[in-house]
Formats: sequence, structure tokens, C-alpha cells
Amino acid sequence: MTDIGSAEGYAGLKALFDAPFHQGLIKDGCAHIASLPHVVILGDKATATHYAQVFTQRENAFVCVRVSIHRWEFSRHANGWLMQRRTTSLLDGNPASRELLKQAMQGPDSDPAPALLAN
Repeated sequence: MTDIGSAEGYAGLKALFDAPFHQGLIKDGCAHIASLPHVVILGDKATATHYAQVFTQRENAFVCVRVSIHRWEFSRHANGWLMQRRTTSLLDGNPASRELLKQAMQGPDSDPAPALLAN
């Protein structure tokens, strides 16, 4: 798997958490470690971009099984900020991951999907 892809809204994010890979990590014992995000707010839209590492337990030791970059897109509503989309790409040398990182400086109006879908 090169890219994890995007999750649209609450239902998409819940589907990622309920997926067999994630549930297997939970069963075995895991930890998700995220860096501080780079946040850009432009009016009623915002993005947050950060790195994440996933560790799981294997043979009585924790090992890193995934390093990725995440871009969260938010919009402001009457009740506060809501997540619109999360895009995730594995840091495995894939050019789409570098493109996603570049977009951190561009803010909410840049679309990460074309770079990820090109692969």
C-alpha cells in the first residue's frame, strides 16, 4: 500500500478507524505519535499538516510500522470547526508525499488529491 488516501467527513474517518489494519494494531497494542501540526487559517477554512508514526508491539518490544504525513482540512460553521477531509500519504519515497508536504505552506485552497490520485 503506497498511500492511505483521503477520508471525507466523520463517516470516512470512522471507516479508517474501523478498518482491519487499524483494529489489528489496537488488538496487538499500539501507539500513534504525531508531531505538532503546521496550521494555516484563511477566513473560514483551515489546514493542519503533520507527521505521524505508528508503533506496535512485536516480540515484547515496540517497533515503528508506519511513518506518514497527514493533511487535515477544516471549515468553520456556526458550532465551530469541522473536519472536512484528511489526506494521508506514507513517507516511503513516494513523490505524492513530498507534494502533500509542500502544500502545507499553501493553506486551505490547495487540493492534495490530484497528486495522490496520479499514482
